[in-house]
Amino acid sequence: MGNLISQTFFISAPSITEKNCPDQTGKVHIVTGGYTGVGQELVKILYQHNATIYIFGRNEHKASNCIDHVQAAHPNSKGRLEFIFVDFSDLQTIKPAAKSFLGKEKYLHVLTLNAGVMTPPKDIKTAQGFDMQMGTNCLGPHLLYLLLRSILLSTAEREPNASVRVTWAGSIAIDAISPNPGGVVFLEGTDTPRADLDPEVMYGQSKAGNLMLANVHGRRDVSRNVLHVCWNPGNLQTELIRHVSSFQSLVLKLIMNPPIFGAYTELFAAVSKDLLPQHAGAYIAPWGRIGKVRNDIRSACLPVNEGGNGMADRFVGWCEKETAGFL
Repeated sequence: MGNLISQTFFISAPSITEKNCPDQTGKVHIVTGGYTGVGQELVKILYQHNATIYIFGRNEHKASNCIDHVQAAHPNSKGRLEFIFVDFSDLQTIKPAAKSFLGKEKYLHVLTLNAGVMTPPKDIKTAQGFDMQMGTNCLGPHLLYLLLRSILLSTAEREPNASVRVTWAGSIAIDAISPNPGGVVFLEGTDTPRADLDPEVMYGQSKAGNLMLANVHGRRDVSRNVLHVCWNPGNLQTELIRHVSSFQSLVLKLIMNPPIFGAYTELFAAVSKDLLPQHAGAYIAPWGRIGKVRNDIRSACLPVNEGGNGMADRFVGWCEKETAGFL
């Protein structure tokens, strides 16, 4: 309960905003879903500070409008904006997107995995037949990261310690509604997460899955100078709540903030110099600070040899198995 309260009420002012964001000249960013909501607000900040930004998403029309708007608002920027099509609900689209990016750039400094869905109808599946939330929020971003890992590692060889980053979309739902204990429920006797839970619980499970991805890949990449973190953007007024009921929407709006505050959280995860190698797998709370998650989820994120139960390794193993055919 303490984690929920501290991430919903009486939140400290953000330490990094559009006013003091470090200059991003020469830095290459990818922001998935960067043409609406929090992602768009992050793109605005990065662009006005001269970043090269690739917006990955499935709606070229929205992306074009976003690019025109951001460029018009910041005519003096030395940055660059481009769109690349990807649909995280269809794994077949991800390799072409990565290939397109790799054909344009030699470096990648920050991969912000912002895109996601929240509580769509239970019967909606991905193109490959996965639960829509687990597929779009976990499998798709995981596959994109794997396809871009080589450029992240090579970029990290020439950049300051822990400045090359992969940031994963978490949520207050990790603490509030993910399965207890552990955050993820596996089918009995398997390493396959259950896909038949209520949509709200499936959302929490997918967000816990992203924290697990940040932890496992964070352990693997920290020695190669790539830092992974997972962020809770905060309770925000965005399109993400379009599938919730009218009553839920009314209640949520009472505790919601403008999307720009979520962008401050993501910005902290992307550029803060306070994040160091020892923060690999860290959970970033609103509006940019090291936060905490439930003890059972913390244990799930740790490997057995570090006193955890290894659940995160099981989950990431499932992600690797299901995406192997699309690498």
